[in-house]
Amino acid sequence: MKHGSVALLIGLMFALPATAEVVSLDAERAVELALAASERRTAAAARTAAAGERSRAADARRLPSLDLEASAARRSSVPEAAFPGSIPDIGGFVLFPNIENAYRAGAVLSQPLWTGGAIAGSRQAAGHDEAATAADAEQVAADLRLEARTAYWRAVAAAAALDAARAELERAGRLLEDARALREAGMAVRADELGAEARRAAAEVRLIEADAAAANRLAELRSLVDLPSGAELELDDRGERLPAAPPKLETLLAEAIAQRPELEAVAARRDAIASRSAAAAAPGRPQVALAARWDVARPNERYLPLED
Repeated sequence: MKHGSVALLIGLMFALPATAEVVSLDAERAVELALAASERRTAAAARTAAAGERSRAADARRLPSLDLEASAARRSSVPEAAFPGSIPDIGGFVLFPNIENAYRAGAVLSQPLWTGGAIAGSRQAAGHDEAATAADAEQVAADLRLEARTAYWRAVAAAAALDAARAELERAGRLLEDARALREAGMAVRADELGAEARRAAAEVRLIEADAAAANRLAELRSLVDLPSGAELELDDRGERLPAAPPKLETLLAEAIAQRPELEAVAARRDAIASRSAAAAAPGRPQVALAARWDVARPNERYLPLED
């Protein structure tokens, strides 16, 4: 009995449905979740970061650069080149010794002074590209805000249409009951009852359509804000609550004209093209730079005759 009771209790625990999470949404909360869940915004942020790195790389070209180099070589043995010992004063002098191991190390420090506009043009173009990419990211965020608000209010409107369809079906049902009662009392004919049945059937069709539309709108909203599959969505503006009145049309138009990131992106890319054009003409101009070099080598070719 004890084992049977425990098994029954465990079975009941697993059979009971888990309490679904209820997520309450208004338009601003929908915008917040859509921005956080969007892969498009993540990609735009990555492009902005990459443009920033390219801009910093272009800035680094005006700084001094240090190049280090080292090499080691094992050469085959060759006969030494020497003056014969019979020659007076220089007899036995080795001109080219047999050196099989060679080593070399060096460092070069350079500082560009004037590049004919190449560095300046590259820096300006990279800065304009960064500004254009940032404007693109703002455009992506603005599009997401619009999509989230539109999806939210469409879901609210579809829910309201569904409530209206249910109310219409209830009213059509009451009218059908009244028509049947009147016919039984002899105060209506069969045509009246058939008309009421047709109205109720039409109301049922509209309810099915409204239910499907509301489900589709909710699914679109859930997908946009990336809600878990088991979460229950609750719309704050459904029911008696009405949205706040929008600002005046003139105010909305002024804000829309002032907030045009796509125009900023186009202007920035136009300036970037002009900067790249100036940088492309730089190789035809003289270049001025300072350079310092330090070398150590064995053998050192600047000393003659060579020594191992």
